[in-house]
Amino acid sequence: MRETKRSKARIYLTILLGVISVLANCFISLFITPKVTNTIGIEAYGYVTLAKNFVAYATILTTALNSYAARYMSIAYLKGEKRRFKNYTSTVFLGDLFIGLILLIIGVLFTWRAETIINIEGSLVNDVKILFLLSFISFFINTISTVFTATGYIKDKIEILNIIKTTSYIVEMIVLIFCFWIIEPSTWYVGLASLSMALVLLIGTYVMTKILLPESEISLKFFDTLALKELVINGFWNSANSLGNALNSGLDLLVTNLMLSNMAMGQVSVAKTINNIIFALYSAISQAFQPKLLKHYSNGNKNELIKELKSAMSVSGIITNCIFTGFIVVGYDFLNMWLPGQDIRTIFPITVIAMMPCISEGCVFPLYYVYTLTVKNKIPCVITIIGGLINVLSMIVLIRFTGLGIYSIVITTAIIMNFIGFVTNPIYVANCLQVKKITFYPEILFNVLSLGIAIISLSVVKSHWIGRIYEWKKMIITVLFLGTIALGIQILLLKAFNHLKRQTRK
Repeated sequence: MRETKRSKARIYLTILLGVISVLANCFISLFITPKVTNTIGIEAYGYVTLAKNFVAYATILTTALNSYAARYMSIAYLKGEKRRFKNYTSTVFLGDLFIGLILLIIGVLFTWRAETIINIEGSLVNDVKILFLLSFISFFINTISTVFTATGYIKDKIEILNIIKTTSYIVEMIVLIFCFWIIEPSTWYVGLASLSMALVLLIGTYVMTKILLPESEISLKFFDTLALKELVINGFWNSANSLGNALNSGLDLLVTNLMLSNMAMGQVSVAKTINNIIFALYSAISQAFQPKLLKHYSNGNKNELIKELKSAMSVSGIITNCIFTGFIVVGYDFLNMWLPGQDIRTIFPITVIAMMPCISEGCVFPLYYVYTLTVKNKIPCVITIIGGLINVLSMIVLIRFTGLGIYSIVITTAIIMNFIGFVTNPIYVANCLQVKKITFYPEILFNVLSLGIAIISLSVVKSHWIGRIYEWKKMIITVLFLGTIALGIQILLLKAFNHLKRQTRK
């Protein structure tokens, strides 16, 4: 019992540190967006997000090698297979080094001719090119850091990894504040800050590995073509899944840039900024449970694995619901103060629509780790790719043949991602674990019900007792007040739900 309490305490500590890391990153996004939109223009902000998307496209090719790196390294280490562990470590690092260099060269060539490939405002060409170049260099550094970040999983020290990430975000923040407040604003400062963050992450994770895993060794003599083949073959479908995710949400800015306008691209970028913060949040929450899930799976303890998955779903769902509810209720006022002078009547609804996939993903996201545990990711990848192709085609059709305009970009993504989150993934995860297809649906349905109750409750409180918000002090107090109410509602409903489950078993 004492060990269980200690284990839960570590998980919640890891979650807290993960949330702090996300909040640090969140502050950077919230700081940089108005700085760019107010000084350079909302069109310029679109290029900042587009640069990140191009890096995400490049990451698709490294995912095949890296997606299972932590899994195979952890299992080899936990089983005491020292030679095998060194094989995986060296193979992952040297493979990343080779692939990363090739993609960096491609990125440099793309940057050189960027203005002939995408639409760039004439006055921003040089700034955008420097932004893209720095972003690709950051990508290369992050790629070769992968083998060191795996140490957090191998030694079950995700909390240390989160501390390093938070430190890297703080450095990024300092660089941004210095550049935008001291020097004349420019878009490429965002790339410089990203490069600084990547360097801190590389150094921090390298030091962590040397301290926690002194037996870890990277050498050409340990490079193993069989290990490379195993990693790439099993990771291929994760790369395909990343491609599907790019089609589902990563190509929206490119489509907007080519088919609508730079102004529309900037507005979608703002909407994606808020959505990406929430995605990072439930990703960090899920990550805290992964070492425990890996341990249960390695021990063949299916009951404990499912119990831990459901616990992760509840925690992730509750926190995501609170954030989503809060934005629905105070988001319009927040955007008015955050981005004064911008078209909030357009930005607010497209942001809400862009956030709608988190209704399903916030709760279901912890289940996705099962695909890594079981190495069964072919079917969900195919589904994601099909959904992505339908998404891109739907965007193009809606833009060309309807008057929806910018709404075409976010509506299709919201519908397709929620279908995948609510229907295909929960059923296939259950299939991978060889349990009933409806195993995870009680938690999913409860999550949706509690979200609806929270939105209605907070909307009533906001409209009757708070009203419109015009200053940051009132906004902060309101967010804390409504957040406490939302969290209280979620916890009370969860306790009632768990009590009902216990009664049903009896």
